[in-house]
Amino acid sequence: MTPKQRATPTPPIDVPPYYWPHPAAKHPDTEEARLVANDFLDRHRLYADDSMRHKQLRTENGRFAGYAMPAAVKEAVFIYAKFTVWGFAYDDEVLDERPTGIDTTATAIDNLRIMRTAEITEYPPALTHKYGLALREIRMDIDSLYGPEAGQQFIDLMYTYTAMELNIMAMRQARHRPTIDEYLTCRMYQGGAHTYPSLAIILNGHGLRPEHIADRRVRALREIVALLGGWTNDIYAYSYERDNVPAWATAIDILRDTHGYTYPQGVRAAMDVHDRCILLFDRISDQLLDDDHDLYAPVVHTLRDFHGGHLAWVTDNTRYVNKQDLSDTYHFGGYGPTTRPADPAPLPYPYISWWWERNGTTTSG
Repeated sequence: MTPKQRATPTPPIDVPPYYWPHPAAKHPDTEEARLVANDFLDRHRLYADDSMRHKQLRTENGRFAGYAMPAAVKEAVFIYAKFTVWGFAYDDEVLDERPTGIDTTATAIDNLRIMRTAEITEYPPALTHKYGLALREIRMDIDSLYGPEAGQQFIDLMYTYTAMELNIMAMRQARHRPTIDEYLTCRMYQGGAHTYPSLAIILNGHGLRPEHIADRRVRALREIVALLGGWTNDIYAYSYERDNVPAWATAIDILRDTHGYTYPQGVRAAMDVHDRCILLFDRISDQLLDDDHDLYAPVVHTLRDFHGGHLAWVTDNTRYVNKQDLSDTYHFGGYGPTTRPADPAPLPYPYISWWWERNGTTTSG
């Protein structure tokens, strides 16, 4: 369905501020990151036509990188800007906007060629695949900056990213309406949601340390930030996603399905999920920092910077907004330190309620 074919107009609604008590910052080399991103986009032609190129420019990938990694060395921000271009372009050209529509077989073949091209740095086995060569460049940049272990951690993240996208595409092709738990899991990975914050940890020079991987509290933080990256996009982009992503649904749709909400109730329920998760994120973060500040501060601060940067970017960006919605659909309150009353109990969704176990909010089993 295109914007002109909308069956039901989205009623105007005032969206309250996202709860976020930490100020966002921006890297001083953000403008240079923008130039790096646009050069990478055009060198690899990560678009099918001029309209897709224009959409990528409107996405402001370099600005996203500057907000997401405000404290990193500038070379790392430039790598992140390239990956942001790659992720959004892959989402558009390979996944959502193929001329032939949703095609799991073609996407599976593309994913294999892309990943092996990026995996094998000795010689590229699929020289003609532009997304593979572009990803290979990013991987080699990471190798050069932080060593091959960091590059391999990135590639391992990408195998999960592309495999999960194929799972989601299969559900979309079958017109399967996901349950709330299925959707929550998909949203942690869809669009690279899990990869972006994890790559920020790598590119801030910390790597995915064994002590962090083994700590379920850190896993909870990473999953919270991964989920909320896509979840906040869903709220902000409700009209765009409904009209431009075929045979799928948004967080608001799934909450309405699950609980029988009206549209305004669904928006507010989605905001409540965000706010309750952020309250939990801060409680777990404080616990980790109290336990061992030196060990956990790098990952806590990186994830905190990432989510604040994402909010700063998405609430001031037109990638996800249909033109007719710029003024008449959503009146956004932005984000800030004031939260609506939030229930400290776990959200009633088994696939994520374990997060609260890591904070001692419930009795561990």
